[in-house]
Amino acid sequence: MRRLALALVVPALVALAACDPQDVSTIARKHDPVVLTGAGLPSLAGASPERIVAYSYNRFVDPPWRQVPVQVDERHTVDLQDVHAGTSAGSLPVLAYSDPSTLTGADPDATFDADDELVFMAGDAFGQARGPGAGAPPGTVGAGVEVTVEDPLRPGERAWLYLFRSDGSLDPGAGRDYVEYSFDLLAGDYPDDYDFDGRPDPVGNPPSAPAPPANPEDSRVRSAHYELHFLDRWITDVLRIRSRGASGVDILDRNRNHFAPGVCGRSEQTFAAGHGAFVTNKDGPVRAIRDYVGANSGTYTQRRHVFYAQREDVTTFLRVHSLAEGPDDLLDLSPAASGMRYRSDVAPGGVTVDGVPDAVTAGALAWELYEGPQGSLVVAHSTDTDLTLAATSRYVDDTTPSPLPCTGSDAQEWGAAGSVLTGALPNTDPLRGAAARLVFTRTHYFAPPGLTTADAAARAAGSRTPFAVSVDAPWPAP
Repeated sequence: MRRLALALVVPALVALAACDPQDVSTIARKHDPVVLTGAGLPSLAGASPERIVAYSYNRFVDPPWRQVPVQVDERHTVDLQDVHAGTSAGSLPVLAYSDPSTLTGADPDATFDADDELVFMAGDAFGQARGPGAGAPPGTVGAGVEVTVEDPLRPGERAWLYLFRSDGSLDPGAGRDYVEYSFDLLAGDYPDDYDFDGRPDPVGNPPSAPAPPANPEDSRVRSAHYELHFLDRWITDVLRIRSRGASGVDILDRNRNHFAPGVCGRSEQTFAAGHGAFVTNKDGPVRAIRDYVGANSGTYTQRRHVFYAQREDVTTFLRVHSLAEGPDDLLDLSPAASGMRYRSDVAPGGVTVDGVPDAVTAGALAWELYEGPQGSLVVAHSTDTDLTLAATSRYVDDTTPSPLPCTGSDAQEWGAAGSVLTGALPNTDPLRGAAARLVFTRTHYFAPPGLTTADAAARAAGSRTPFAVSVDAPWPAP
């Protein structure tokens, strides 16, 4: 009987709470993370990461406290030469996500320190706990930390989350796992069974003569909204959108990196075949991290995937000698994507993915959108650089393309699209003297069918705009 009574009264409570922004989360970007560093949370310094827990508060529910997932990712400075076993390229210290399962190793400081990151999802923040009368959740010790989250893109949107130290009886994941990453090296264990030297692949291999992976994987990422598969270090070859209403078919043939159509000497396939290493492979309750390094002569070129429940951030740190032409960063879909509609901010009218060539306006991209019964995929683009770049886009939808694609499982291009840098690039490798900075990010959002261009533009803006966060500690104030 009590359960029935609650079911009847909750809608009324929600409506009441919505009248007062102090009592309910008004954050629309629930699919985006809130990331803080230890430097911004000094009252938690020295805590064991396993003892930091998070709660939301709703005064209209009994009990008002609800534990929500929080994750601490330890970081420390590491020399990529040590991570990149066997390379003699030289010393390059970087701040990396710690990982005892790779040559990066564990953080020398096992406590929550200034350069560690704490992350939770904006959608888990809720109402404000008002004053000492709110009390503290059971299983916590000492004072808490009140975190106020605001969205600069939507002034007035605000929500709260509370951090505490646990007495050891609580799981920081709150019994939930938003995304699951299983790293599976088919040769055995990393790093013991990994071939850091790879194998020569000087000209690439077109689909008519595919080369086997140098270090084959069966690695997967799964959440309630998507599934990805990795064939080798640089190669993603499966994407299924699993959001409600999506068909769940595999719409991806291959992510693709090259320097010009038909020029197969360098590609994601040769990157994976050459000397390289993993920096981090981590699976947590809020996010997972896949981070690797080594792309032919870009010995310390690095790519990092960060996976959330509905979002993937793919960041490439380009560290390589000067180039006559900038790299392309594309997604080549599979025939199962047929019928999806492709749009972008420079071509908002869009075209249908059907294997038939289309004339599509090109230009520097802010976002792209694929939408259909298969689901919705938003690709947001951003760049961190001290260069003035000449950027444009590419779109090819052709079952008989010329030239043939250099990589993939077929000789076709279905809605292959993405960002293209044109013109020469100066040196971006710090070990080769004066170096420019070039870091580019693709942020993927996975959603049900029906997303609009306005939705895509909003997600792209959100991917480039961190939440504004303020911290009040100790809580409650003495």
